[in-house]
Amino acid sequence: MHVDPSDDGAEVVNAVADRIQVEFFHRIRMPQLLPAGAGY
Repeated sequence: MHVDPSDDGAEVVNAVADRIQVEFFHRIRMPQLLPAGAGY
């Protein structure tokens, strides 16, 4: 059996965390705190 550590599901967790961060900064009306060039 071969286990590929690069397919650990972190992409899904990171995508959710990014979305929550964007929503938070927009909710507090400070989108300028988002990373530059993030495309949000």
